[in-house]
Amino acid sequence: MGKPHDGKDVAVAKAIENGEATSKFGLIRVVTTLNHFENVSGRTPRIGDWFEFKLAPKGSPTTRRPRIGIPTWYAGLTGSGYTTYSTGHTTSIDFLVDDEADGPLPSSLGAAVVLTKRLPSSISNACSLTSIANQSSPSTVLRQLSGSRPASDIVVFDVGQASFNQVRDASGKAIFFYDVGLPISFNRHTAPPELAFHMSEGAPVVLSHWDWDHLHAALRFPALLERPWVVPRQKLGPGAARLAHILAAKNNLHVWTSGHAQTSFGILSSCSGPYGDQNNSGLAVQVNLRRGRTALLVGDADYSAARIGGRSLNPDYLVATHHGALFSGGVVSVPRPSAIGDTYVLSFGAGNVYRHPHDVALDLHKRAGWRHELSTAARHGSPRGDVILRS
Repeated sequence: MGKPHDGKDVAVAKAIENGEATSKFGLIRVVTTLNHFENVSGRTPRIGDWFEFKLAPKGSPTTRRPRIGIPTWYAGLTGSGYTTYSTGHTTSIDFLVDDEADGPLPSSLGAAVVLTKRLPSSISNACSLTSIANQSSPSTVLRQLSGSRPASDIVVFDVGQASFNQVRDASGKAIFFYDVGLPISFNRHTAPPELAFHMSEGAPVVLSHWDWDHLHAALRFPALLERPWVVPRQKLGPGAARLAHILAAKNNLHVWTSGHAQTSFGILSSCSGPYGDQNNSGLAVQVNLRRGRTALLVGDADYSAARIGGRSLNPDYLVATHHGALFSGGVVSVPRPSAIGDTYVLSFGAGNVYRHPHDVALDLHKRAGWRHELSTAARHGSPRGDVILRS
């Protein structure tokens, strides 16, 4: 039986489409084992799946049964992003079949009815990037990224546990941003005391993927909504869809699905991961700096999925994937540095809940030839702060 359609579902869908009603949305973080999650939900979770979680506040009598209660952190959405914070437990998890499901669905039991819960079509449609914006033509996207100014340097901003990068010209003006993230409330303690960015002249945003620690600043700094965004086609949750609707209403949402292309700043490339794999199906960029140096930025993608144009590169600079987290493919997947450059950057916040960076990942970078490590967090006696990669 599908989940019955009711007015609440329509209200949520309208809130997503209109970019309103922030109190209806939140992010949750659960801490459990895969086996326990499977036992409670009845399904092995996959990236892009929809589940219905029932939550109870901390101290509620229903959470005192350890076989049911799963520790849960809730980040509520406000006008400035996912900034509120509360703790509790998840008491039940049900898988929701959605219209875009690409895996096996429950099959018929003959005359019996399969008991399944279905994601309401109104919410599914409101969260579909295909219904929010048409795929932009390659020429339209490249026109948003065109510019005659050569790239002089790249700023990897210290934003705590998040990713926010700016490619600048020789005068210090932004040519484009690659990700505009801030920490969500689970990692709010990692943010610096003050945040200040020069949002110069409508420079476009290239979004690596639709994770909030890569786009969260759009709600904190509304000027970021007033410029073109080049984004990958991916599955969206309600919060990301809400942002996509806001951008689409301003004609600022441009979906790139055309592989790789030469741009005025270097190369824009789609990662090779499957649809539904947020980290590995996003956008990577190679930035060509003045005087011939190059830099590779891949967001959270495994290096094997972020080969620019399907080939290996030897950049002078590398912004490490996924804040220094583990990645698949091992040392052979890590791009080798050029003959003159061996500097890589870690963008992370000290004391984050994910425990990034990971020692194994750092060792793999060193074994691949990246000897000079810089980070936005205090590390090895160096103070925290922005990192600038110069031409």
